[in-house]
This record gives sequence, C-alpha cells and structure tokens, in this order.
Amino acid sequence: MNTEFNLLKGEKVIQEIKPNRGLFWYFLFSASLIFILMFLFMAVPVIMYLIVLFGLLIGPFIFLFGLILLSTLFASIPAKLKYDKRMYWITNQRIIVKRGFVGYRINSIPLERISDVLISKNFLENLFNSNSIHIQTLAGQYTPTAGHGSEGDLLAIPNPESTQQLILELIREKRKTEKIFF
Repeated sequence: MNTEFNLLKGEKVIQEIKPNRGLFWYFLFSASLIFILMFLFMAVPVIMYLIVLFGLLIGPFIFLFGLILLSTLFASIPAKLKYDKRMYWITNQRIIVKRGFVGYRINSIPLERISDVLISKNFLENLFNSNSIHIQTLAGQYTPTAGHGSEGDLLAIPNPESTQQLILELIREKRKTEKIFF
C-alpha cells in the first residue's frame, strides 16, 4: 500500500480509495466552462469583426467550435492534475483526504471528532457518476477549502453507501473502545 503519510501508533489502513473517473470528467467539465467563458469574452470582438467584415455567420461558428475545442484541450491539463492528486484512506483511527493541483494537501479527521457522514447525490454528481461523502465534525467549523462546508469531502466514491456504513461502524467501535459517549 502506497501511503504518503505516517501511520500513528496502532493505526492500520482499512480502505484505500481512488475516486472514480467521473471526478476527472467533472473537473474537465468545470475547467472547460471557465476556459470557454474566458475565450468567449475575448472572442466576442473578433466574432463581431468577422460578421461585419464578411457578413457571414459560418466563420464565427467555426471560430466558436475551435474555441470550444481549444478550451477543452486546455482544461484537460488541470483536470488531470487535480484528479491524479485526489486520494482517500480510511484507517481505524481517522479519515485521510489528499487533494491538490500542482502540490498537494493531506488532511486527517480523527474518527472521534466525526459527528455525521453525509452522502451527496446531486444532479452533476449523478451525471458524472461521482457521488460523494461529506464528513462533518463535532466542531462544525466551515472550511473554505472544502466545497460543501464539511471538514472532509470524499468526492466520487465508488460505493458511497457501503463506505458511509464502514465509517459509521469504525466511529462506533472507536467510541466504544475509548469509552467516548455523546
């Protein structure tokens, strides 16, 4: 098992999860929209010039098609970098989330601090087969780096229901062995 973090004393990895490819397509879609809007903003004067100069609409349509194609090609680089950096580990003591773009960040959430494990299946997540799990902690703090106000987002989990069940069972076991009651 290739972990990029040190295990704590007595800690063992229960499950290592690589997000499904739907997350790559979600990242590609998001980045493509940004590039398309950016290029369209810059392209509107060029399109207007082509229409005025040639009086044709075919040229601008070909130009727009080229912009969309170019945007998708440009967007594939950050989408692949973001997807490749994303990884999750569930251990008997914590949940670890690795994410990044050029570098990476590894966050860990101790099981005893978790207050809720939510499954998210919104329209875009279903479209890209990237259903997610959101981890809420007892602190309930909002972290701007996490997209949904949760402390840990496990995006594009292959089996969110079984993963949620595993995490909840680990939390119960941890609280039982350490005699933590809420």
